[in-house]
Amino acid sequence: MTTDKVLDKLSKLKAMAEGEAKIGNAAAAEAFAEAINRLLLQHELSATDIPTRAAAEEPIVELRVDLSAFGVKRTGVRVGWQEALARVVADAHLCKFLVTRGSNTITFVGTHAHVAVAEYAFGVLTSSADRMSMAARVQWWKDSCGGQHLASGNFRAAWLTGFIERIAERFAEARRSEVRATGNTSTALIRLEGALVRAQAYVDDKFGKKTIHSAKLGVGSWEGRKAGRAAADKIQLGQKGVGTSGAKLLR
Repeated sequence: MTTDKVLDKLSKLKAMAEGEAKIGNAAAAEAFAEAINRLLLQHELSATDIPTRAAAEEPIVELRVDLSAFGVKRTGVRVGWQEALARVVADAHLCKFLVTRGSNTITFVGTHAHVAVAEYAFGVLTSSADRMSMAARVQWWKDSCGGQHLASGNFRAAWLTGFIERIAERFAEARRSEVRATGNTSTALIRLEGALVRAQAYVDDKFGKKTIHSAKLGVGSWEGRKAGRAAADKIQLGQKGVGTSGAKLLR
């Protein structure tokens, strides 16, 4: 292998290592770093010899959430709380989201890595919120309403409001921690917001500057909101299993 080819390979490996580190895949980034070190030793080169490659911007794509993969029922009407949750998830993962008219279908717009994480997070959170809120309402009927359905009022709506509020807070807390960990707040914020700006530009170019108006969440009883917030604190927020639904990327 000629020196030029070695340097070109090193440059590609470095770009891949940086890309994996950028999306939080530490193990993959370390594997690429080890490969780089082996090549440097083998060909008696140093890290300063690796040519700098201009990083190509990741393309913006659309990813329609495969609701069935998460056990979420498709409906012929929009579902306000699901759209509110989609907005929280999109904001947390540097994406924008689209709503299909006359349905609860959600599509995330952003880089491939970001929409994949957003799709998984939204699917898991939606499925969990639906199941947990129904169970909480049934328990509320039994414990506080003498088993009377109507007496519980809008407990479930309040539960969902509290759940989504707390999930939004936890995502925001995670974002602040990520920025602080970089040691350079200004640079980190610029990097994070760059992907979101490009996603917004994609949506504006394709669909025009239209605002998505989601239905307002109900306020309901404080007991319901408190229960929803407590349930949100039990949810594990992470990237485990990202991309397992196999949903199709739209370009």
